[in-house]
Amino acid sequence: LAPALQARGAKVSRIDVYRRAPAAIPPARWEAPRQALQAPAPVVLALSSGEALLALVAQLPAALAGEVRALPVAAASARLAAIARDAGLARIAIAGNARPATLARTARDAFV
Repeated sequence: LAPALQARGAKVSRIDVYRRAPAAIPPARWEAPRQALQAPAPVVLALSSGEALLALVAQLPAALAGEVRALPVAAASARLAAIARDAGLARIAIAGNARPATLARTARDAFV
């Protein structure tokens, strides 16, 4: 975008206004995933952020690690699918974009 604006005579200044910081997942937050994994309905991980997946995997309680790594994944891109594979997830379908409807459709078509 900057080069196009500059080509039209605009002065462009880059200002970084935020930084990413990993969020700690409190122990109580693991109860909902634990319950979902025990329910009879299928569970699919919709993946639209590699950074979020890596933070999740790094903080997984040992009791959930195997079940979460066994989940099917609807990944928004081939790049995210590779990150998921490297994180130990194996059942992966590529959605093509991160729109919720596309991720849901991919999950349904590939795993349900």
